[in-house]
Amino acid sequence: MHEYVSQPGKPTTYWSCRNCGERRNLERVQISQDSSYHACTIQKGKVVHEANLIDISPAGARFRLIERTNIIALHLDDQVLFNPQLTALRELSTQRLGVIRWFKRRDYGVKFDTPLTLSSDELRRILDR
Repeated sequence: MHEYVSQPGKPTTYWSCRNCGERRNLERVQISQDSSYHACTIQKGKVVHEANLIDISPAGARFRLIERTNIIALHLDDQVLFNPQLTALRELSTQRLGVIRWFKRRDYGVKFDTPLTLSSDELRRILDR
């Protein structure tokens, strides 16, 4: 099993597995440059958690649980429904099935079961509107 952790400091974010060192190069689109975030939801079972979307790529997203959310509620490999609630564009405004792949404190990474059909460039253009 791979647990990918962010390797910051490069134009594209590099992810490497904590266990084996395998690297992934996925361009992630940052939601905001001014440290304000976009609300999103993560559902595990019948419980819906509120979070802030930090960045997104065709393969997954990073989010931060808000303070009043129970931090113990999500674990590695949990199946979740992730809703970025970004635009009227169906693919970015509805729930997507995914798996929790990493976490650090309140930040989590979810990998979508089915990648977005949008490229990172298309995501950037939509989010820059």
